Amino acid sequence: MLGSGMAWRHSRVAASRNMTRLRSHRAFSSAPAGLGDKAAGWEYDHDVLVVGGGIVGCTLACRLAKDLSSTTPSTIGLPPLSTGKDDGGGNDVGRRRRRRRPAVGLIEARPPPSLEAALARGAPDPRVYSLAPSSVEILGKLGVWDEGGGVLKGRSQPFGGMQVWDDRGAGHLRFDGEGKGGKTTALGFISEHGVIHSSLFERVRELEADGLAELTCPAQVKRVTFPPVGAGGATGPLTVTVETASGETSDTTCRLLVAADGGDSKVAKMMGLSSFGWGYGQRAVVATVKLAESHGEVAFQRYLSRGPLAMLPLPGGKLASLVWSTTPEHAESLKSMSTTEFVKEVNDALRLPPTIGTSPSSSAEPASFSGTVPPFAGEHGLFGGVSSLAALPFATASALGEGVAKGAEGIAGALAGLSLGLQEGAGDGGRGGFCTPPEATEVVTPRLGFDLSLRQAHKYTGDRMALVGDAAHTVHPMAGQGLNLGIADADALARAVLEGRLSGTDVGSKTLLGRYEEERKTEALVMMGALDVLHRLFGSDARAVAAARSAGLSALNAAGPLKRRLARHAMGGM
Repeated sequence: MLGSGMAWRHSRVAASRNMTRLRSHRAFSSAPAGLGDKAAGWEYDHDVLVVGGGIVGCTLACRLAKDLSSTTPSTIGLPPLSTGKDDGGGNDVGRRRRRRRPAVGLIEARPPPSLEAALARGAPDPRVYSLAPSSVEILGKLGVWDEGGGVLKGRSQPFGGMQVWDDRGAGHLRFDGEGKGGKTTALGFISEHGVIHSSLFERVRELEADGLAELTCPAQVKRVTFPPVGAGGATGPLTVTVETASGETSDTTCRLLVAADGGDSKVAKMMGLSSFGWGYGQRAVVATVKLAESHGEVAFQRYLSRGPLAMLPLPGGKLASLVWSTTPEHAESLKSMSTTEFVKEVNDALRLPPTIGTSPSSSAEPASFSGTVPPFAGEHGLFGGVSSLAALPFATASALGEGVAKGAEGIAGALAGLSLGLQEGAGDGGRGGFCTPPEATEVVTPRLGFDLSLRQAHKYTGDRMALVGDAAHTVHPMAGQGLNLGIADADALARAVLEGRLSGTDVGSKTLLGRYEEERKTEALVMMGALDVLHRLFGSDARAVAAARSAGLSALNAAGPLKRRLARHAMGGM
């Protein structure tokens, strides 16, 4: 059945692959300066031009191609061009919509492997994402999950449980997805990067074959020319100069240019949209391992002195993806050591008992957020949203720990005792109880590494411009929320564009883009702030802080209503 679905998809995109080349573009009309839209005759090649054909960029292009094709022609919101012909009664019989190209364009420098190649890998892609159910719903509407030949569902592993704990205390947090009737439902889905990306890129090719999108690949943006301003402040098209792999250049115009070209966005820099951020001094090592027993559809994450280690379940029951955030020196050691040594290090990190009341580093200082709290914390209410609920007990514990760390070892001991008592009250196994992670037995993929940082754009939008995904924000991977934030960006921007189309508003207007920025920037800031606090809190080796941290985990684990609310949020709900 999978083979027949693949054959159908390949027949749909065969012609599209041959069509993916740089088209000849007409420059827009050079009317006298200072005239408005009607007199200037501004022409638009696309309503929306997306630069960057990664997962987020393809999600946005697919969503817009489907939505805009089902509404009125894309020149709504701006006057049609005039030929100057008159029917004798003052009516312009030549008024027409001159754009014949699809409403949505996508530019990508390097295409991903074909979906067939991504599915034929001998081992799962070591790069995986944790997709929230809300993200899965969006992908489903695009036809890449399980509808219409979509294969993502069959290559994704749902997980109904999640366990978080510390290696310097006995506390832990375990929660499960609870659906209707008390049944366990998925908190999320672990999916391979290559399969997600290739599925969406193939979908773009299908939409191009249907005349609903235009894909220019391989190509890159060389220059962005800002729109001219007419009478009354009306702006003309934004012009993008594109260069193909063969060195040919040409211009294309759009009402809205979207940068989806990653964390070091070249297009965002051309737009003049700056950002701020910092490195964590950490590197993540990723790999896929075989397990001695089934993972039980549970995602595990343990906070270690150097950084968190996550074991994420993969299809098949006895495969898991590892994401180990650690120091650059340790990361290089993990990548270069033998597979036997690596497997032992992983099992020791996940399965050895905690060090209660002791610190791995005798030189550790009490946790201090002085001078390191994100500059946006106060202005945007760091703990004001649901996303930050998980950080609240830990922040409280951190404040407590910082206050007693200078000499109150008796209080630290009491906190450790409280942590143990709370854990014993939770019981062993089952919902809320601690579950020992399965043992890793073999590494089946190369070990890859990448640096970790936090980055946030000062503005998500400009004149006829918007940022989505990593071009707007990058976060620590400890909660697996980076891609979910990006997919939500694409969904929110698509909704704003569709709203403009249906209301007759220019889709590049500041009003529409302002609403998109307000919605997405607030959520991203809350998430970034919460993750940054958690990173700094769990990085402290101070005894009292570790004990208070452990107590916070156990207290949250025992708080049923709050824990259930966190679970609902992890699933994309409120």
